[in-house]
Amino acid sequence: VLLECGNAVEALHNGEQGFPAMHRAIENAQREVLFEMYWIDSDKAGWSFALRLIEAAARGVTVRVVYDAFGSIDAEPAMFEAMREAGCEVLEYNPIPPWRHKFRPDRIYRRDHRKMLVVDRHVAFNGGMNICDHWLPREEGGDNWRDVIVRVEGPAARAYAGIFERLVGPLRDGDDDRGPVVQPTSDLPWFGKTLFNWRKVRDTVVASVDKGTDSFNMTLLQRLSVLPADTLLLRPFRLPQGQGPQAPKPSTSPSDAWWSAQGRLRLHLGRSKRSSAARLLFEQLENRWQKVGSNVQVITNDAFIERNTIRRGYLRAINAAQSQVTIINSYFVPCQSIRRALYRAADRGVRVRVIVPGDKTDLRSVRFATHAIYDRMLRHGIELYEWLPTVLHSKVCVIDKQVSTVGTYNMDFRSWYYNLELVTIVHDASFAADLERRIDQDIALHCERIDPLVWEARPFLNRLSERFFYLFRHHM
Repeated sequence: VLLECGNAVEALHNGEQGFPAMHRAIENAQREVLFEMYWIDSDKAGWSFALRLIEAAARGVTVRVVYDAFGSIDAEPAMFEAMREAGCEVLEYNPIPPWRHKFRPDRIYRRDHRKMLVVDRHVAFNGGMNICDHWLPREEGGDNWRDVIVRVEGPAARAYAGIFERLVGPLRDGDDDRGPVVQPTSDLPWFGKTLFNWRKVRDTVVASVDKGTDSFNMTLLQRLSVLPADTLLLRPFRLPQGQGPQAPKPSTSPSDAWWSAQGRLRLHLGRSKRSSAARLLFEQLENRWQKVGSNVQVITNDAFIERNTIRRGYLRAINAAQSQVTIINSYFVPCQSIRRALYRAADRGVRVRVIVPGDKTDLRSVRFATHAIYDRMLRHGIELYEWLPTVLHSKVCVIDKQVSTVGTYNMDFRSWYYNLELVTIVHDASFAADLERRIDQDIALHCERIDPLVWEARPFLNRLSERFFYLFRHHM
């Protein structure tokens, strides 16, 4: 988990906003472009990116591209060859044809579902949009699929680059396993190395992208046994102004755990033999948290060893929610633990809203499987909405109007168990408020709320289809 402070973050809606912003970033690249995409088609949208990447390589920019073999199965090989001939490094993840030398039958289900663009390790994009005409506006010949990506400018962009590097190394060797990441430690404060015997924990902090690369403040909290490594923070941990070390107040509810953890941190600092050094270090971290801009975490999961990272983060965030949880997800067939967390949240008075695709969907079988869980969700008072105008492909979550997530993670078995995924977590109330306003507008203008009485009266054949497709939810 990476936590970086002082970032400028912007939500971009649909290809109408997302594609031009990504185009400009590539055109303005000075040193490096890293491009990882599940689906790159060789249509108008695909070639618009390919030509810009070719132009960037021609002016001396290092360009590296990774695409998924299954997601981009319909793309013309000529497009990728043109990029290679221009000097771009183009790598294919998990080839499908069995005659390819990188083909592995035991990994055919493992797909790279991540979508990100990193430019000069200073600007990064992440979200649900693939590079295909489906995301273009209708006036440009597209289908105007509904989606959201986030543009992050600032130190958090290095986190995306580190995740990309971790995949590229093994891909060059004909593998798709996670490889080591080596990042410099020279920018870490000297007292941090001394206080925590940096040499012994360097592999944990530096060599693991998911567990705290160049995020010294997260590592501090982990070393003090305050914070699990894959936690979605609901708020920054801060030592309140004018308060010294004191014991934490008793916690009476799960949501109070965040504050009691903060109290344990204060208690630890007060009792530590290195109290002065610890205070100096914590003041440094407070200064970072108080920078102008958004605090951003970047979390990714692995299709094998650490496939639970994102899922556990969502579970902790939902369990700690106090007032509201809003989820927009294109393939919403969550596991039992996520469903139970949502039920518990609704039962304790949290307003839970879930927005999923309506009649216009690219996978009708998934829609039937989603319908199979409507009954119980409605009984717990969860508000269900279906998006009507176009295909909904967003993967967004807003919790307590404080924390927002935008990424590639579908709440289904495939994202949890098989896919490489990437999620951006933004700790910024103003960013969350902007997302909430757009969501409220979408609900009012373009969504239909599921009425429990009407839903209960649906035809028997629909119920049968729901149960049938739900049986195959692990293979969708």
